[in-house]
Amino acid sequence: MSDANGVGTWKIPASIRATATGVFPGSSITASSNRSGTVYSNVYIDLREGKWSVNTGLTISNPGNTNRFWFHAYLSTSQSSVQRAYFTHLALLLYLPRTLQLFFHIQVLLNDGALSMLSSPSIRIYLLIENKATGSWTFGTGAYENYFYAIPLN
Repeated sequence: MSDANGVGTWKIPASIRATATGVFPGSSITASSNRSGTVYSNVYIDLREGKWSVNTGLTISNPGNTNRFWFHAYLSTSQSSVQRAYFTHLALLLYLPRTLQLFFHIQVLLNDGALSMLSSPSIRIYLLIENKATGSWTFGTGAYENYFYAIPLN
């Protein structure tokens, strides 16, 4: 591939790179709201350097809570807090309030030069869910409707 100045580099075009699939735990785990901050969903994805369209659908239940609230999910390089080391968001998340499924679509750019074949060929990105007061929501990783994947973009 070459840049606007005709300088060539060896890169694999997105059209022949594989879709990355998120990893869910082997047996179903339930994450529940219990305070403020974020909760690790026990779901992650490994991405190589490049531009990706990351997509997820999560089945979230709202057991007995009649309060309406905005709900957020985050991509992070940390399981315990929202951190975005080595990647940036290129598009906005879509937050859907008071639904049984949470969907978001985001483009991620893993910073050029931050990852190399010699030091770190990929980066692990965790899916975090916004925490709410105790009993506000639960997320079971074993629901058939859950998905988490990334499509490479040029």
